[in-house]
Amino acid sequence: MGLVGVALARLGWKVEATDFVEAALVFATHNARVNKVGEHHGTAYLDWRNPAGTPAACMVASDVVYERQSHPYLCRVLHHLLLPGGRFFLADPQRPAARRFVALLEGQGYGHQVETHPVRWKSLEHRVDIHTFTKP
Repeated sequence: MGLVGVALARLGWKVEATDFVEAALVFATHNARVNKVGEHHGTAYLDWRNPAGTPAACMVASDVVYERQSHPYLCRVLHHLLLPGGRFFLADPQRPAARRFVALLEGQGYGHQVETHPVRWKSLEHRVDIHTFTKP
């Protein structure tokens, strides 16, 4: 767990991995230590329903918009924790619910770009969209 955060920390980014589930935070911390990126990687509890923390210029998420009912909560997180002009990077394996989330953010004035990347896993090929949103 926490693969994206570990990968970014390996690139030298300062990462604060967040989750609502304590076990996910424990596993993310463990994986950061195993991968020797603990100096660049921390964890914090984040409840999307009541987001609290220091606003940031960049946020990254992977495969988190698959349930439509979570979209308003993620929008609330972005409203409270992403600075104006900040960027939100979202990876999604082209799930149908992601299109609705993209439309929701575009309707709120976010700039949007998307790149699609083919990913091969064993004998299957998947396509992953990397969305870049810019907060107005």
